[in-house]
Amino acid sequence: MHRLMLFNKQLHVGSDDFVFSASLEILMKFIGIIFIIVEFVRYLHDFECSTGHLVHSYLSGLMVFFALTVAVDYMIVQVSMRGTIVDDSPRKNITKFLYTRLVILVTEFFWTIYGTASITLHMPVCDSQPRVYWLACAAVILGWLAIIVQVVLILFVFEFKSDRNKAIITKHDWEKRWKGLFCCLSSNENQHIFSTLSRVCMQLFKKEEELVASDILAGLILVYNKQHQTRQQLDVVDAPLLTSRLRCKPYKTVPSPAMCRKSWMTFSEAALYMKYALGSYGWFYYIGLNNPVVATCKLMPRLNWGMKEPPGHIVKDDKLLANTAAFCLQTGCSIDDLVHVSFLNEIYAIPFYVCIDNENQSVIVAIRGTLSLEDILTDLVVERAPVCFGGIKGSVHTGMYQSAIYIRNKILLEGILENAFKRVEGYRLVITGHSLGAGVAALLALELRSIYPDLICFAYATPGELVSDSLLSYTEEFICTVALGYDVVPRLGLVEAIKLRIDILEAIRNCSLPKHQVIAGKCWTKIFGKADLDHLPTVHTELKSAKWFDQYIIEETLEKEKIIANFEPLYPPGQILHVLEKKDSNRAWNASPEYYAEWTDRQTFAEIVLSKRMIAHHFPDTLLYALRQLAEHDHLDLKKDN
Repeated sequence: MHRLMLFNKQLHVGSDDFVFSASLEILMKFIGIIFIIVEFVRYLHDFECSTGHLVHSYLSGLMVFFALTVAVDYMIVQVSMRGTIVDDSPRKNITKFLYTRLVILVTEFFWTIYGTASITLHMPVCDSQPRVYWLACAAVILGWLAIIVQVVLILFVFEFKSDRNKAIITKHDWEKRWKGLFCCLSSNENQHIFSTLSRVCMQLFKKEEELVASDILAGLILVYNKQHQTRQQLDVVDAPLLTSRLRCKPYKTVPSPAMCRKSWMTFSEAALYMKYALGSYGWFYYIGLNNPVVATCKLMPRLNWGMKEPPGHIVKDDKLLANTAAFCLQTGCSIDDLVHVSFLNEIYAIPFYVCIDNENQSVIVAIRGTLSLEDILTDLVVERAPVCFGGIKGSVHTGMYQSAIYIRNKILLEGILENAFKRVEGYRLVITGHSLGAGVAALLALELRSIYPDLICFAYATPGELVSDSLLSYTEEFICTVALGYDVVPRLGLVEAIKLRIDILEAIRNCSLPKHQVIAGKCWTKIFGKADLDHLPTVHTELKSAKWFDQYIIEETLEKEKIIANFEPLYPPGQILHVLEKKDSNRAWNASPEYYAEWTDRQTFAEIVLSKRMIAHHFPDTLLYALRQLAEHDHLDLKKDN
């Protein structure tokens, strides 16, 4: 749990992180010993030249080094397996073995130099190269590779500039980290972004992290198993949802919001405009999410092979206009239906389409989701921006709001929407997008509603951090948010992330198993028959060596309260349609699931639910398939609810 200290420097690993790495090295070294012994004995008589003894001595010494490494690694594994994640007192002697292993590594480095010299001297002397010579060559090459890999890992885990007494991470430190992470972006042009992110991180992470990466992984596994147990219990027992903060039983219909459902909030409409949100991702998604061969064959004839100058309303697409062609294929619209296409992608400037759907009498603004580093930075600017819509004051996500302002200015100042409505008078304005595009679409709808009071917005997989509580009722008039299953994005917010962090800390504190058994999970149970993650004890054991961790949890809880006070909670906007998979234990592994849906409220997304499908449920093609299935079957429960 505590970060390991070697040579008075911190490591990015704990004392219980060597079980798998040292075990793997033991296996490799043991195989190497057996192989060298077999080959060495079989072809010993081949070395009769004057320098053959050099290769003999190198291979003999190599076996000794391998044996020493196996012995030391075995002790490292034994010590690293002791204790629990929090209680590291049984592992306090592991540093002695790690120092010994480093000495062996340094000595092995010089021995590899000797082996390199041995095979080099042997090469010109012997006319016929015996098999053991080639074995020595392979051993030297693999030895150098192993040394390079180990040195790189050591450099990676060591924090050479660490200071044991340093607790506070300064704003300058955070700026350096962000600039290093996004080194391919100009740090001068985006200085204000890095400064903003640094200010946020200063408030969220004031101290150096006590946990290492494997601790967080183990904590996530523990929380996942706890949530999974709760879901199973609620599937068997009709327990009230109020007994748990986790709303994990979708079969309990949530009462409808007070706002009356609008006539356009149907599965058919949701499926129709979802294809525009999906099409905005361009050619890469079109080929990747469809049959690549068929999609490529459809796309190729539509490309701009003549390299003609693109029309003035298509901005920043590639020379072949592949993204524009993919959008037309995905949505079924023609090139003449496109009013404006922009692929300019900078921070706060994301690609969007304006097109006309004559069949449904709509002018559609489709905004692309996250697909670049600039988009990621836009997502991360989570500061609150004060706004006022319809006479109601509130707060919104700053990064997405700035992107909405960019698109608003673009389509209004350049007369893009005006030109569209001149072509098709009486059509309605529909704004749509997925993920980041959904958040920007919802905020753009808020900005444009005073000009276009009849507009509607379909926001798919909307980020959880978007609008404040005061604006929710206002958005229910014209925004419909659609989320699928356990999609993490609508649940992801500062408050939710902090809650998950506290849950991870508490799960680690209450865990009585060592980390390697938690991470190995059921694989460990099948092999050794010990760990049972489905029935972990939740007793708060009293350990003197773990009292520091109790204080750590208390400090994190206090920090959570401060962050909640500094950052007003934000929620997905509008009326929320939650699409869920029907539970079917008899369904084949490769069969497509069946879906149903319910109208719900923001409390459904008040906590991050760890699930194997939490990422898959975010993909736009999965959501489009589910909506089309629901539209096809005309879900009876939803009609009854309406």
